[in-house]
Amino acid sequence: MDDGFRPIKKSHLESWQDRRKHPRKTCCIEANYMVEGRWYRGSIRNISKGGAYILSTRGQRFFPGEDIFLIARIKGLRGRVRAKIAWVGLQSIGIELQT
Repeated sequence: MDDGFRPIKKSHLESWQDRRKHPRKTCCIEANYMVEGRWYRGSIRNISKGGAYILSTRGQRFFPGEDIFLIARIKGLRGRVRAKIAWVGLQSIGIELQT
């Protein structure tokens, strides 16, 4: 007998969040970053021990796997971080911090 219930597939967002190893913290930190030798400006909107979400001030064309060099002022310190682009949105990118 069919009860009419079907398993619901997880959305793309849910599956991505399930793969995160560290909890994210919401923030708004201005940042400069370099990809392929060019500087860009944006803001970090959430961050964790393993990655960050960056909202761009204008649309750029990036690709997953590209190296990124990030400079941000965090609690009065100037942090410099190397990372890789994990995913690309319309005006945002997700990065994976290099350890």
